[in-house]
Amino acid sequence: MTALTVSQDLPSFPMPTTWAEYKEYAQIICKSSFCPANFKGNWENVLLAMQFGKELGLQPLQALQNIAVIGSRPTLWGDAVMALIRCHPEFEDIEEKIEGEGEALTAYCTITRRGQTPVIGKFSRADARQAGLLTKDIWIKYEKPMLKNRARGFAARDGWQDVLKGLWVREEAEDIPEEKEVKNNSKKINNPIEGTIYTIPEEEWDKLVDSSAYGTTALKIAWEALPHNAKQYIATNRKEEWKTLKVVAAKNDEAEILVNSENEVEKDLAEHSEWLQENEGEEAEEGENVQ
Repeated sequence: MTALTVSQDLPSFPMPTTWAEYKEYAQIICKSSFCPANFKGNWENVLLAMQFGKELGLQPLQALQNIAVIGSRPTLWGDAVMALIRCHPEFEDIEEKIEGEGEALTAYCTITRRGQTPVIGKFSRADARQAGLLTKDIWIKYEKPMLKNRARGFAARDGWQDVLKGLWVREEAEDIPEEKEVKNNSKKINNPIEGTIYTIPEEEWDKLVDSSAYGTTALKIAWEALPHNAKQYIATNRKEEWKTLKVVAAKNDEAEILVNSENEVEKDLAEHSEWLQENEGEEAEEGENVQ
């Protein structure tokens, strides 16, 4: 039987060169059984993982296999972390060991960078107990490898920040409590035209209130500076308050204001800015509402 040989002169696999090609490439990958579960069916995440991998020096498929998303945070598998460090031109040596017994059981990882003092990372059973890790299933089954991964993570992040670009080791990130969602004073509304949910900061409304004290011109400038969805929010949720603001602004311009019908107000709100142009040139004695 002929012996199997591997050619070293195989042609390189053609890679995408345009945005459209990268998008198509990511769409193919996310449908493949080769695609990791946390990227499957999501070509956008596949594309971002490949971009992140490129910044780290990983080929596209290497990036997908070694980047894991933990709580919306990209992380690297521990073996990939060590591979990046070992491939670095300044890497000199690494020594890993586990010593001690009982609570003193400790994993050490010493990584030496050429021309620099060796960086030592360590993590003990006592550290794991204090962090509440020893009761987790994976720690019960694989305590020593988990101690080793923690020591690796400390040494890698302390001495090779430029290589890891701020990434955490996956095995370490899994033990970090998820960040709680921060609540703010924003309101979510439905756009009656597009049916899209928008989030409108209350601060946008406060800007209109402040500007009304300086008259209709200031109020118009503040209004025009708002994004379309903010105007739509006011038109559908705060039209009575908006009507009051216009009256206040006009009074500060020493103009006499008469109130029009609700239909005229709604039309004015839908058109966003025409109210000011309708105001200008109107005579108070005509008895018409400038809104």
